[in-house]
Amino acid sequence: MRILVTDGMDKGAIEKVRAMGHELVELGKALRDFDVAIIRSKTKLRAKQIDEAKGSRFKCVIRAGVGLDNIDVQYAKDNGIEVKNTPKSPS
Repeated sequence: MRILVTDGMDKGAIEKVRAMGHELVELGKALRDFDVAIIRSKTKLRAKQIDEAKGSRFKCVIRAGVGLDNIDVQYAKDNGIEVKNTPKSPS
């Protein structure tokens, strides 16, 4: 089974899932396979995840909803990733 973790996970839990024979992919590495990611408030896009996506096709993150506090906006922009949100959309 292939599992994507979007909000982080305890390292011990990650090891247990992998020991059970599952492939676990964390958000940063998964971003490499996409041009755009649409995220909500729980998913954090920080420097670590952005660094893992560097040099890939990933070029834009859209925050579905109001606010951008879960995204390291300046770091993303500094690394060529466009940041958008949808402040007028319903929650």
